Amino acid sequence: MKNKKLIAALIVAVLGVAGFTVSQTEVHSIVQQFFDTNTVTTPATPQQPSVPTESLDENGRELVAFEKCVDGDTFWVVSKDNGSFKIRLSGVNTPESTNKKEFYGNEASAYTCERIQEAQVIALEYDTTQKDSYNRKVVIVWLDNQNFNLELVTKGYADLKYLKDTMPYAEQYRAAEAEAKAAGLGMWNKS
Repeated sequence: MKNKKLIAALIVAVLGVAGFTVSQTEVHSIVQQFFDTNTVTTPATPQQPSVPTESLDENGRELVAFEKCVDGDTFWVVSKDNGSFKIRLSGVNTPESTNKKEFYGNEASAYTCERIQEAQVIALEYDTTQKDSYNRKVVIVWLDNQNFNLELVTKGYADLKYLKDTMPYAEQYRAAEAEAKAAGLGMWNKS
C-alpha cells in the first residue's frame, strides 16, 4: 500500500511537470495499470484544432478548423495553407459582447461559439468586396455546407448594419432579416 501511494505521488509529479492535469480517478487507474501490467497509459493532451488535410472543399472554399471564439461575428481559425488567422463574418453584424455590451450580444456570441464547435466541416468563402480595418479576413462561413452568416440573420442573432448591395448573398440576407424582425426572433424580441 505504501508503494502504491509513493508511485501515485511520483506519477502525479511527473505528469504535472510534463503539463498534464490528472484527476484522482485517473491517478488510481494509472497506478492500477502499473501494478497490473507494468505499463502506464498517460492521459490525453489538450486537444489542438485538427487542421484539415485538404485545402479546399468541392466548392472551392478554404477548409479550416475552429481555433477560438472572440464574439458572435469574429473568431480564429487555422488552415493547412494559411496557419492561424482571425476572421470577420461578411455582411452581418452581431451585437457586441466583449468591450461594449449590447442587448443580445452574449447570446449571439454563445450561439456562434457553440455552433462552430459542433460543425463537422468549416469552409470559408472570401468576400473580396470588403476590407477590414482590424486586418481580419472577411468571409462567408459555411458550416456543414450551410451559410452560417445567413443562419445568424435568420435566427435573429445578427443584423445587416454593414451590408452593401454588392456583397455576396445580400438579397438573401435582407429577406432573412425581414422575416426575423417580423417574427420577433432573437435580438428583434425586445419584450
